[in-house]
Amino acid sequence: MNTPDIKFSGVQVPDQKFIKAYANPLRQKILKFLKDNGPATQTELAKHLDMEPASARHHLMRLLDVGMTRKAGTRPGPKGITEILFVNTSKGTGYATPFLTRPGTEQDFMMRKFKLDEFAEAHRVGTRVVLRSKNPHFSLASDDVVATDSRMRGFFMKIYGLLLELAKNPSAEPGAKKFKVQLAFYPQSVSDGPMPDLKPGEGNVICANCVDDAPAPRPKRPARRAK
Repeated sequence: MNTPDIKFSGVQVPDQKFIKAYANPLRQKILKFLKDNGPATQTELAKHLDMEPASARHHLMRLLDVGMTRKAGTRPGPKGITEILFVNTSKGTGYATPFLTRPGTEQDFMMRKFKLDEFAEAHRVGTRVVLRSKNPHFSLASDDVVATDSRMRGFFMKIYGLLLELAKNPSAEPGAKKFKVQLAFYPQSVSDGPMPDLKPGEGNVICANCVDDAPAPRPKRPARRAK
């Protein structure tokens, strides 16, 4: 059953059970690895993602429970043990990106915590690479602005559109490498005012890229005229 607190026009929206299973940076890494590399066992995932096999199995089971992964045969593992292969089944499920969450709801705070954890993990990895590489390209920019929530929301969506365009057209030039691009606006004061009177399509934009290639919604068939 879909929760009314998360809305995205025209596309199926995940329920609370899905969000709880998905809202973990390690599970996103597992889904991304399976999407890019195909079926893998818990031992293979643990090796490539730098985690314990038991931890990999725990996260795989959570994803399996909500249908984001499925079992796909077996493969010989270490010490002659046969291990289960898992595949990413999220492609084409229609889960939307970005999610629009109604401010102040349980789902909203859940997704805020998840995305902040994800940003922190990417920052940790990026910091390690930047400080260890001789000639890494990295860009940082920060400034203070004064604007309304509505104006910041619109500004965010414009920049996010450019980011999606860049992500969907990867470079094939020699020397091209992977970058993590993050976009975040942090309020500098706490607001405990009344819930805003939101218009359709407004809310906190949580860019959860679980399915960035979700199919477009099918157009509605015109109603048949009575004979």
